[in-house]
Amino acid sequence: MTTFSYFKSKPYSPQQLAYFEAEIKEAGSFELLMVKKEAMLQKNRIEFTVLKQDRVSYPLKHLTGIYKSLRPLYNTDTPFTFWVAMHQKLQWCYEIE
Repeated sequence: MTTFSYFKSKPYSPQQLAYFEAEIKEAGSFELLMVKKEAMLQKNRIEFTVLKQDRVSYPLKHLTGIYKSLRPLYNTDTPFTFWVAMHQKLQWCYEIE
């Protein structure tokens, strides 16, 4: 899949990306935000991605408010992969400016 078609398949609104960017800044880093969103664990300064077998409960808890429209896109056992796609889109937006 080309980069363009990959990002085209992930329709984040500018408002969602701006909100996500603000969350990253507030948390201090993308990784710390992932810990807050229960997509990563941090033990002894080592970060681990989290595996969630239940694909229903995570989006109900974490894809709320501005992210609610993204629930149909959540189709993974690892929440980190969902959020990293949004993070990559955010970085890509800065690269094309």
